Amino acid sequence: MIEELNEEVEVQAIFSRRGVRPSVFTWRGRRYKVENFNLYHSARKGETLFHYFSVSTKAAFFELCLNSKTLRWTLVKVYPST
Repeated sequence: MIEELNEEVEVQAIFSRRGVRPSVFTWRGRRYKVENFNLYHSARKGETLFHYFSVSTKAAFFELCLNSKTLRWTLVKVYPST
C-alpha cells in the first residue's frame, strides 16, 4: 500500500556537475541509505521549482522532494518493497 506522507526529512545529498542526488535520509528517527536512484523529475508551482527523486533502500521505495526556494526536503510517498 502506498503511503502519502508529505513529512519533512533530513537529507544528505551529493551535489555535482550532473546535479543533486540524495544519498542518505533520516525519517522518524531512522536513517536510510539510498541504494538506487530510480527516477527524477521537476515541477514548477508558482515561482518555486520542486525536484522529485524516486529512490530505493533495502526497506522500500521512496519519493523525496527538494524545494528549491526553501532548500527543505520532504518525504512525499513510501512504496513498500514486495
